Amino acid sequence: MIEIKAQIPTVNIEIAAGNRRVFEIVITADGQPYELAGQHLKMHIQTAFGDVIDGGDYLAAVGNTLTLTL
Repeated sequence: MIEIKAQIPTVNIEIAAGNRRVFEIVITADGQPYELAGQHLKMHIQTAFGDVIDGGDYLAAVGNTLTLTL
């Protein structure tokens, strides 16, 4: 098993309650598309109130594109 940890900076996103936003993130390695099929992806979200929730249910991966729906 190979474990790769991406160093992704913290991004602050403000979304009013009831609104929905979709973000697409293209993943590359050395300038080439990085296939995400079969990878175990996880994400944590910290709310403005300091609560940390599991964000895995908000992620979808197709090819080398992550879709984050909040």
